[in-house]
Amino acid sequence: MHQNSTGGHQMTAVTLLEELQLEFPSLDSSLIAAFLSERDVESLTKKQLRKLRRTLAKLATGASHDEQLISEALSCTHIDGSSISSSARSHESTSAPSTVTDASSPLASICITSFSSLLGFLQAVFPEIPPARLERVISDASFDGGFADGVDVEQDVERIIQLLLMEEYPGDPGEDGSTFGDLENKPPPMSREEGQVVNAKGKKRKKKLKTIPLSDIRQQRHVDEGASGSPHGSRFTLPSKSSNVDIWTSVSSISAQLATLLHPYSESYFKSFFHSPESKTPAIAVRHALTAITNSRDDDVSPDMTVLLNLQDILQSTSEYNELSEKEQKRLCLDAHLCLQAVGSRIDNALDLVWLLHSLDADDAAGWKVAPYHQEPLPNQDNCILETSKNAAQLWPRLPSQPQDDWNVVPSRKGPTGARRHTVSILTSNDSHGTSTHQIGFAKDTGPAGLKERHDDLQTRIREASMSAARAWKGGNSKKGGSLKNVGRHVAMYHVEEVRRLQEELKDAALDVARVRVNARKKATTSGTVIDLHYTTTAQAVILARECLRDHGASNSCPMEFITGRGKHSADGKAVLGPAVYGALIEDGWIVSTLPAGLIVHGRLPN
Repeated sequence: MHQNSTGGHQMTAVTLLEELQLEFPSLDSSLIAAFLSERDVESLTKKQLRKLRRTLAKLATGASHDEQLISEALSCTHIDGSSISSSARSHESTSAPSTVTDASSPLASICITSFSSLLGFLQAVFPEIPPARLERVISDASFDGGFADGVDVEQDVERIIQLLLMEEYPGDPGEDGSTFGDLENKPPPMSREEGQVVNAKGKKRKKKLKTIPLSDIRQQRHVDEGASGSPHGSRFTLPSKSSNVDIWTSVSSISAQLATLLHPYSESYFKSFFHSPESKTPAIAVRHALTAITNSRDDDVSPDMTVLLNLQDILQSTSEYNELSEKEQKRLCLDAHLCLQAVGSRIDNALDLVWLLHSLDADDAAGWKVAPYHQEPLPNQDNCILETSKNAAQLWPRLPSQPQDDWNVVPSRKGPTGARRHTVSILTSNDSHGTSTHQIGFAKDTGPAGLKERHDDLQTRIREASMSAARAWKGGNSKKGGSLKNVGRHVAMYHVEEVRRLQEELKDAALDVARVRVNARKKATTSGTVIDLHYTTTAQAVILARECLRDHGASNSCPMEFITGRGKHSADGKAVLGPAVYGALIEDGWIVSTLPAGLIVHGRLPN
């Protein structure tokens, strides 16, 4: 029985391998086999298989170019040592580390030390961490794990990655360090004395219990109208009709997302469709833009049928699709065809656009205004409603009235699912987890909770991609495997590039978080402006200080003060933000004086 089961499992794996080889002929069979080896083929779900096909499709695009880049990256000089310590010594003694010949190659930066060495791999995953610190972590892991002379430390690369991830993304922020604090809490009141921030101490208040109001069936309409503005479990709260958020700010954000997905069309190009009176709803405006883009092309080529079927398959596999009416499902499939035709068979971008259109349709149905509407009021609308009510009263028999004290149980809303988050968020072109880093509607105007959620999501995806890279690198460096060793390194490089892309997005997200915090604590008076730069990194502090001076300026009569702190919570107890911001502003030509815990900008130097 055991032999039959094993043989059946092997036949399943072989059949799937042959099928994928026929589907992706430009990919090496050993590369496909390496991806399959990381998965239990027998228990693969349809969703996991679709995700695998998307990954292989991305690799197959421009495979010849990727092959050239990989061969260049693998041509780096291999540092062969009998232990991690000898590898570290060889790195220290090398005055010119081996690099890729083509400096313009995207893989050139990840080949500082040989990728096959543990130090080189860690440098690729964490390019901003100094090599000395990486060597220390390797050494600590070797001793903590009980390995003799670090011989087996490479087999525990996953634990080393976990240690580095915990150090890079800590939970609690430091005064001059991490930007990733809890943004939901209102900042404590501050009193200023010689540029120092003193947090007013007070008794800790108990958390106010949330009151759940009860209402009878006659009040249900009001409850629905005042419900959360995030339809379908969305990640962002849509603005209510009384929201203070400017509608045209929302239009700018949506247009910016469209410009990103439909390069080279500009943001202003899409704004014109929202301004047009012909666009009765935001969704119609986007569809008009997509149709115009499709019609403007010289070659009237329909999207590839295989790609279209794959896109429809992805949409139909979501729980949200199954909850739509037949008419809405048909609308979604038509949108899929239009979006795919507009983006030119880039399935990820098409998927993003489909969910954007669906979220805007949902916005229309829910009565929210995430973008302008140009609908004209219907003539005699009140009379129509009145006549309809009278006709309805004649057609339907009167139901027996209920006592006023009776209560009706209203079923609770279903919690949001991972698939339903697509309604107001779109995927990036290399998204592997179904969550977005580009948000629809209010990019930089989103509240702290939304920015924090985006930031936490990126951290989670970085951890997952880093661990995938570690497992692939470990398989590529194993003593067994033969020809699959190089393939394992190829797969590891793929995941490393994913990590580096997510790290760049995380920097942007962290900067948005810091910007919201700084703006919330900004104090503007007739005598000047005070900017608190606590809980920012040095790079963020410099960027935000320059932004504040660019937007508000500074002079002797109205100076700008930056509170940077004394550095008590820094790693070595020394101020970090102050010197960095001071140097940057002096370089920009500002007149800056120092305080014990901050800086004051009095204006610009004369030209």
